[in-house]
Amino acid sequence: MERELTTGIRGIVRVLIAAIAAWVLLVAPAGAATPQPYGTNDAGGFRNVLPPGENGLDTLPQLATFQATGNYPDHWVDQQPLYNNLLYAAPTLTNAQLPDYYKDATFG
Repeated sequence: MERELTTGIRGIVRVLIAAIAAWVLLVAPAGAATPQPYGTNDAGGFRNVLPPGENGLDTLPQLATFQATGNYPDHWVDQQPLYNNLLYAAPTLTNAQLPDYYKDATFG
């Protein structure tokens, strides 16, 4: 009886391995895939805007330059114009106006 149980388990394992191998062959790309056009897998558009100061990195030289000249580091306030009047536009904002306040962040 124990031998029959072992044989049955081996059969199940073989079937599972065969099923996994078939699935891999069906799902795996056949050769090098060509890139899809920009935004192909995007779900209808994605937009975002970062508040001033959210560039992600400030270095000591950037801080020193700002202190000396008053010039902001690169990308520190480049999205500020998008932010300026968003609060006032919010009550009547339409889909057509979204590019005026948010930048394109389409996936792809």
